[in-house]
Amino acid sequence: MKPRRSRTEAVPEPSRSRAEAKLTPGSRPPHRRRNLGDVLDRPGRRFDRAWLRLQAEAHEQALWLGRREVRAGHSRWVKDLARDAAPVVRHHLHLVRAELDDR
Repeated sequence: MKPRRSRTEAVPEPSRSRAEAKLTPGSRPPHRRRNLGDVLDRPGRRFDRAWLRLQAEAHEQALWLGRREVRAGHSRWVKDLARDAAPVVRHHLHLVRAELDDR
């Protein structure tokens, strides 16, 4: 068995086709996409809610990409990293959603 790489070591970029690279979960039209600029422009509680929604979307995408890596990835180390990260990302997503429900 190949020794696990330290998480601080450089990981080679996975080779993906252009079509594969364009696939993203929940792709939306530009007017529906949130970005950091939209979040920063909001004051107070509106900032908090926008930030939480942005975090929820990012964590959902991270989970989707992690599942895809586990299924289709080449590097055992990267696949292990995706598998190991999933419970932490799910926990963070749960916290973000709980806070959104409270607001």
